[in-house]
Amino acid sequence: MTRIRKYRLVCSANGTRGATFEVGSREITIAEDQESLDLGEIDLPISKTTSLYGKPAPELEGIVGWQDTRPIALKNLRGKVLVLDFFAYYCSICHAHKPDLVKLRDKYERDGLVVLAVHDSSLKTLAEMNAKMEPVFRQVFSGNPPQFPIALDGTGEQSVFNAYGIYAVPAVVLIDQRGRVVRRYHHAGIPELEADVRKLLSGR
Repeated sequence: MTRIRKYRLVCSANGTRGATFEVGSREITIAEDQESLDLGEIDLPISKTTSLYGKPAPELEGIVGWQDTRPIALKNLRGKVLVLDFFAYYCSICHAHKPDLVKLRDKYERDGLVVLAVHDSSLKTLAEMNAKMEPVFRQVFSGNPPQFPIALDGTGEQSVFNAYGIYAVPAVVLIDQRGRVVRRYHHAGIPELEADVRKLLSGR
């Protein structure tokens, strides 16, 4: 009697320009004496973030608090290139690339670059966020927080993380002068980010 084994195949993929796809799965059945298996094509739908490429960036409506700045609206940043950094206090990679964001801001701010950071909704107040981030600032920035706006995201459908389809950090989204999403990067240390910022600022 031939034994049959059942498996669940989980599929994911990354594409060019930081494109990501929704994770998909398929049930497969394999006989014990089976030597090959034709799965055919597996079509994964693009992620919510990737579906925004070339489209107007969602407004920052779900923010519950801004650190050391008045509330910021994307519509008021038209004409600027925006780097939007999604992070969380518990993400060490997020902290490691913060100096890259500062360097990028310092290098291109006069040319029209704006850097904003958005913390996820795992914390409820700015006081909580500051308490969690203080050791990070002490280690990474000698005690001083980076000099760009930091926002605390809310929950639900209106949250900024949800609007941009961000489900894992770090994540960086580039927005052009017309307020359109250009692409996503896995972190700010990726060389393509500066190259793309420079290209937008130069009008090429």
